[in-house]
Amino acid sequence: MRLKNTNLWANVIKTKQMKVLDNAAKVKSLLEAQPKYRDDYKSLIARIWFNEIGQDKELKAYELLNKLAEGKLSHPESIMRARRKIQEEHPELRGRTYNKRKEEVRAVQRELGYN
Repeated sequence: MRLKNTNLWANVIKTKQMKVLDNAAKVKSLLEAQPKYRDDYKSLIARIWFNEIGQDKELKAYELLNKLAEGKLSHPESIMRARRKIQEEHPELRGRTYNKRKEEVRAVQRELGYN
């Protein structure tokens, strides 16, 4: 019985890892194709959801929220996390405000005595 549970959890973990990699691929593709997404995470999330839903212009807000609640759309935090990681590893995909945000973080860290 324990072996079956182990296999079940292994499949769950593998599925989640595949979703993370899939999100990263989607995010990287959009960051490469459209520089506007490099600084605008809200538009990036909206575009990914648009691509996942399709071009259903009749979709009601309730249906959209239901899809999100059921896990049928990429989780916004996963999209944002993928964007941060990609921009960390690929400087050419950073937006105009990336360095400004990083400097603000360093200033706050200095102010709080972390550096």
